[in-house]
Amino acid sequence: MNESEACHGGYLEKRQGVRSTKKLWFQLNGRELNYYKSNPAREPQSPKGSINLDGVQTVKRTSTQTHHFVQITTAKDTLRLKAESASACDEWVSKLHDANAATIHRIPKPP
Repeated sequence: MNESEACHGGYLEKRQGVRSTKKLWFQLNGRELNYYKSNPAREPQSPKGSINLDGVQTVKRTSTQTHHFVQITTAKDTLRLKAESASACDEWVSKLHDANAATIHRIPKPP
């Protein structure tokens, strides 16, 4: 799928090992969430990895006082991606719900 068909894209931080994170460009294409070193529209490249949304059980926002996470849960793993802001986090959760509405159960965001 090319950039013009992307549903949503932007930077999120993904945990790389025990204590470090890496800022990566995530791009939602249909029911697949690909991640790249940088925006592929500006620097053509192959994805570093991909998350198929077919096996996702839940997508929700989790937050601390200073950080906002998109939490994606499958039968095997839970992935927490740090967003730059609460509004960016909410937008990602909404787009992921829309992309996978048949299998993701909406969980209300905290007040």
